Amino acid sequence: MNNFEVYLQSQRENAGPPTLETRRAGTLDLDLGPLEAHYRRQGEAAFRYFCKFSELWMSPQCREAIEPGASIVFIPARILSEKLQGSEMVETGGEFRELLERTRRTALLVWTIGGRIEEQISRYCEGNERLVGFLLDAATSLLLNEMHNVLRALVKEEALSLFSLFPIAEYYPGVGSPDSSLIRPILDISDADRRLGLATNDQMMIHPKKSQCSVVLLGEEKDSRILVNSPCIPCQGKKCMYFQLGGCHVGRAGGSVTHGS
Repeated sequence: MNNFEVYLQSQRENAGPPTLETRRAGTLDLDLGPLEAHYRRQGEAAFRYFCKFSELWMSPQCREAIEPGASIVFIPARILSEKLQGSEMVETGGEFRELLERTRRTALLVWTIGGRIEEQISRYCEGNERLVGFLLDAATSLLLNEMHNVLRALVKEEALSLFSLFPIAEYYPGVGSPDSSLIRPILDISDADRRLGLATNDQMMIHPKKSQCSVVLLGEEKDSRILVNSPCIPCQGKKCMYFQLGGCHVGRAGGSVTHGS
């Protein structure tokens, strides 16, 4: 799969308008080897569905439907803080606000693989080959996670180069949490509606569904702990559909899938 375009924007404190450039990020692809091994262990019938999925995954029809795009916006922390004035921070609460107040700069990340692939997922899930659709859903979620890894590395590189700062914390609004108040400010500041074609509904769910955002707080002390994949909150363990499909993004499906830094 080809590399993808990232909008990279930076705004310095009291230094005029922000700068904006587009960057071609590293090649985005997904190793299906762990999934193949997982389905071989499930028996012949399950493996036949994996083979159908694998053929679909490698087809031009599927590849052309995956349209990855991303945005990274470096801003002074006060801009985000001002945007959040009066909002309800439920889950991240005091910890996030305290860190934000002590942070001079943040990076806002938004990434998506577009909406066209969702049409194919729905078509298979509603037809006679639901497992193929479920596998396609799991694989595209893993691909979204691979994008996140690429963007994390880019944030680390640019933060050091531009500001001599390091990532010290990362927050994911709306991922297994009742707190969604960060989503709209992130998308607004990132101009994600126009640049990436994203939108939100009344519940602050992002559309297309295969889209995510996060806030990375930057500081002077290096801490690599945030550059690893974290489980969903709450983690459903073996009850999770992605775990059962072999597509858990932190490699918890019986050790069959291992992704992350």
